[in-house]
This record gives sequence, structure tokens and C-alpha cells, in this order.
Amino acid sequence: MKFKAQLIRTGTSERTEVFVSIERKVLRLSNGDSYPIGEVSVGERSGVNSPFFIFLPSGQQLIITENVREFADEFYKHLPFYRKNWLHRFETWGKSLLVSVLVLIAAITFWLTKGSDMAAEWLANRISYDLEYELGKHILSGLSTLGWTVRKPSTSDEKRVEELFYFLSEQAEVKYAHFYVLDKPKIVNAFAIPGGFVVFTSEMIDDYISEEDGLEALGGVAAHELGHIKHRHSLRILIKSALVASIFTILTGDVSIVSLGMAQQLLSLAYTRKQEEEADAYAITLLMKSYLDPEPFIELMQNLKEKYDTDEVPEFLQSHPHMSKRIKKMRQLMEQLKKQDFQE
Repeated sequence: MKFKAQLIRTGTSERTEVFVSIERKVLRLSNGDSYPIGEVSVGERSGVNSPFFIFLPSGQQLIITENVREFADEFYKHLPFYRKNWLHRFETWGKSLLVSVLVLIAAITFWLTKGSDMAAEWLANRISYDLEYELGKHILSGLSTLGWTVRKPSTSDEKRVEELFYFLSEQAEVKYAHFYVLDKPKIVNAFAIPGGFVVFTSEMIDDYISEEDGLEALGGVAAHELGHIKHRHSLRILIKSALVASIFTILTGDVSIVSLGMAQQLLSLAYTRKQEEEADAYAITLLMKSYLDPEPFIELMQNLKEKYDTDEVPEFLQSHPHMSKRIKKMRQLMEQLKKQDFQE
């Protein structure tokens, strides 16, 4: 291949257009001159596609201004040991590097949005229930480090909810089921911890137990949390959190995310839309299987939706999806099951 160049003669500014080719490690000019490629030297270039300067043994200079990268590829290919300067390496590999970076970004994005969910589900299904139970005990004890008091039910109302919880857990046939109360004033909430631990705030029980059908409504909350336990949702989000944190640690070197307490991590995470829908459907199905009316639970959810702002809404009311859609789907399922002469 021939390349257009300008030949500058020694001691003058006179420029002559010539064509240059490289054959068998020899630089050949269209004026008949030729030079072994190992005897010429090149000047430093200032940027990508900047002119390529060649200093000939005769004292003359060659300047390549067109098809510079292609000429550089050809020139360096014929040098001993295939020597490349940093700029040519960038020209050669720059596009590949850019593509690699884009692929890496796409892979990380997929991992954070989809891949980590699939990996967490795969790992959760391979963790024994006994190991999950031990993990749950560790997390439960870790709640005390946050300044919270977690205890067994003590009041008569708390024990009524506990009794209904264990009745529902028998119907659900979960491996482990443990009921606890969290003393945290002005917080109406309930949540599940890996290993079958379900925690109700005392405020949750006190606010609704005295209302008409209040016990049945709280039973619906318990059934919802048992749905998370049955599907091992809390274990999966904890695993996903650890996987994502590990990726950020590898990329940033910051270990603070990984070292954050598991209890705090679990409470700061939200279930996915699919997980909330699964827990909702499980609750309605379990209540009807247990010959309990799901309507008080649905009304409780509607009441809390209207009472709380989005940022303060309890865990089992988190907007994945929006509550209006969740309530609509639960009513549809309830009506569907009623029509089927529900039996299991």
C-alpha cells in the first residue's frame, strides 16, 4: 500500500510530494530512495491522527498527513520487536477499549437490575433452612444494637395475635415460625426476618386489636409476612444486598457497605414488586384456606394507605407496586377463590 507524504530536503523548507511504501522492512519512496526501516527514526506525535514525522538517515524528513493511523500500523509492524509508542497503542486499541468499557457498564447494569436477583434466588434456594434460622437469630439479636427492644409477647392482646400467627403458620406449613414484638413507639409496622421470624411493633397491635375485626386484620398482616417467609424473600434481598455491595467494594475499594450490620441492611431494603405481589397473593390464599375472611386485612391496608405518607408507610404497604393496584389485585383474587369452592 502506498501513502502520500511530503519530503523536506535538508537545510531547506522545500517540500516535495512523494509516495511511500514499506516492503520487506524497507521504506521506499517514489523518487527512488529507499532506507532500511530500522535506520530511520520517528518524532513524537501530539495527538490522535496528528502528522507522522520520519527522520531519514540522509537528514531529510518525511511527513505523513493522510491515513496516518493506517501508516502507523504498517510502519510499526515492520519494526524490530514491533515497537509501538503510547499514542499508537491508543489509536490501535482505543476503540476496543471503549467497546470493552461499554460492555462492562452494560454487564454491571444488568447485574444490578436483573443478574443479582437471579443470583440471589439461586443462592437462597441452596441455603439450608437450619442455616437460615441461625442467620435470622443473629439478625434478631442485632436489632438491639439499633437501640430497639425485641421481646416475646407479654400482654393479652399480643398473645392473641401470637396465637393466630401460629395457627396460620401451621396452615402454611413453613419450616420455622417465630413471633416477636418490637417496642418502637409511634411506628406501625411488621416485617419478616430470615429463618421464620416475624416481628410486629407493639404500636401495630395496640392500634388495631381493639377495632372491629381487628384481630382478623392483623392475621392478614401475619399471613402476608408468612408469604415472605415461605418464598424466602428476606433471605434473597439480604443475599442480593451482599452481592451488590461486593461489586461496589471491588470497584471502589470501600468496605463500609459490606461491613454494615445485617439487621440494619435488612431493614433498609425494600422488596421487589414481584415479591410484594407474591406475599399479597399468598396472604389471601392462606386466609381463605384457613377459613378466615381476607376483607378485614384489605380494609386495614386501605386504611393505612390513606393514613400514612409514602415515606412513612409500613413495610408491608411499600409501593411495589402502588397500593391501589395491590388492593385491586387482592380483591380480584379473593373473588376468584370464592367462586372456586375453595379447597386445598
